[in-house]
Amino acid sequence: KGALGRARSENPMLLAAKARVDERQGLITSTRADALPQLSLTGDYTRTRDVSLLNSGMGSSLAQWGIDPSSLTSPRNLYTAQATLNQPIFYWGKLGTAIEVAEMGEKESRFAYRTAELDTLHGVANVDKRDVAAVLLELFFKRGHAGVADRAVHRAVDVVRVDDRDVAV
Repeated sequence: KGALGRARSENPMLLAAKARVDERQGLITSTRADALPQLSLTGDYTRTRDVSLLNSGMGSSLAQWGIDPSSLTSPRNLYTAQATLNQPIFYWGKLGTAIEVAEMGEKESRFAYRTAELDTLHGVANVDKRDVAAVLLELFFKRGHAGVADRAVHRAVDVVRVDDRDVAV
């Protein structure tokens, strides 16, 4: 894995830019999901016991009629369930516009990622060129080729200037 590959996989600015692209793609999915049917389910269970009948005078009179008052006060279970299905039919263009905005944001984040990637890779490439030039110069000086080293220095400076001028444009 060379310097360029390592820069692509480990540079924090590129990783952050890639995360923004992923976030924007998720926003598109989330916005599109608003057009899908929404299902809500609710349930409830209640257990009650009304003992007010025993506290009234009616409890003793029910016994005379042959009705056991405790049967009227036994617990009662109440179960309820509800299902609701909502399907948006027409949002007056809000949903379509929201999807378009999310898609534009995703496209912008892709461009920002590509720009950051190119800036990073250009910086790495320039460092590599300068490192190579420095190693060559050191080698020329060690071997006693001062004239060749001098010409190489001027040539390397010219190359770096041209590259920097191309980046500025």
